[in-house]
Amino acid sequence: FQDKPSRALAAEEIAGALGIMDWQGLLALLRRMEAEFFLVVTKKGRYLPAAAAGIFRSVFHGKRGGYGFCETGDPLLGDLFIKAAASHGAMDGDTVLVQLEPQKRPHHKYQRHLHLNNKAEKRREGVVLQILNRANRQMVGIYYEESRLGFLLPNNKNISQEIIIPAKGRHGAKNGDAVVVKIV
Repeated sequence: FQDKPSRALAAEEIAGALGIMDWQGLLALLRRMEAEFFLVVTKKGRYLPAAAAGIFRSVFHGKRGGYGFCETGDPLLGDLFIKAAASHGAMDGDTVLVQLEPQKRPHHKYQRHLHLNNKAEKRREGVVLQILNRANRQMVGIYYEESRLGFLLPNNKNISQEIIIPAKGRHGAKNGDAVVVKIV
């Protein structure tokens, strides 16, 4: 994979390249690497490094507007911009699996010229595929009710989502109370 990181390999090729005779052990290792998002399996059953498929394990750095950024670890690619709609509920500090979105190409020749010369356009976009680990197990904020539903407005300004508080979890909280909630 280091020699040709964008080339998908069959399990047999990997075993041959490494001189591995323990077939079951290799398959178990490959399954574990897939479960931990180091490898992905192609439609043809071949293995490919997740980064080569545009999939990265990262920390979501959320902003108040619901959008955020994820680092790829690739110095050429940099960090990915995640639109609020593409964050899929990720909150600031969550460990996520993020996928690089295909690069949009301008259709008109003048747009292409402007696109290539605009540094702000160079940041690539991504989409959160899965939340792997929540950074916040508890959250502090202000409780309020609206239309008989309870909500927490988080104190952390980088968390844009309001947290729904079910009726059985309100424990007598009233509008404007400062509360601590457990994220479930």
